[in-house]
Amino acid sequence: MASVAQTFVHINFALDGRGRMASDGGGSLAISTAEDWRRVHQLRESYDAIGVGARTWRNDHPRLDVRREHLGREPRRLPVRVIFGGQQACPITPCHQQTYLIGSQPPEAADVIFLETSGYGLERPLQKLRERRVRSMLVEGGPTLIRSFIGQDCCDRLTVFVRTSLSPAARRLLRELLPEAPRPSSQAFGGGILLSWPDDSRPTSEPPR
Repeated sequence: MASVAQTFVHINFALDGRGRMASDGGGSLAISTAEDWRRVHQLRESYDAIGVGARTWRNDHPRLDVRREHLGREPRRLPVRVIFGGQQACPITPCHQQTYLIGSQPPEAADVIFLETSGYGLERPLQKLRERRVRSMLVEGGPTLIRSFIGQDCCDRLTVFVRTSLSPAARRLLRELLPEAPRPSSQAFGGGILLSWPDDSRPTSEPPR
């Protein structure tokens, strides 16, 4: 669990009935229901940042924003984007959202804030983000980045929407994908099962301020 001097981290993602992870680039539209999309965008609106890894950024081209069509109203705020680039170069197109790149390869775009790091440790990047007033972050994948956060004890909250009607099946799929994940509670939600850890993680729970 992240210390008070680090950014609060909430990991959130979706799985289909075969345990495949969805993405914001389009695959999640076949998994998440309208109710779960509303939950996700309510979460995005309440967090300071949305974070993804380099592979997700390059392959899925996620928007990492908050959208009216999912909220049912205009967004009240937009999070910043955080890309964990590692040792790889990440091409970033300019956007109206502030973007942070964490890694060893500086970006070409002048308006991207570069936080240089070496290796794959997350504690120092989270401290640097906190110093820049990024107090909370919603991490949305992929599996390599999520495993790093959980393995380095940098996960404060975990929610997983699984497109199945059975809690035991949802727990099994999460365990197969992430054996190291904490044991979650479960509830029927939005045409599937919502797995949550710790137990006080509600569908619209917000980060501490």
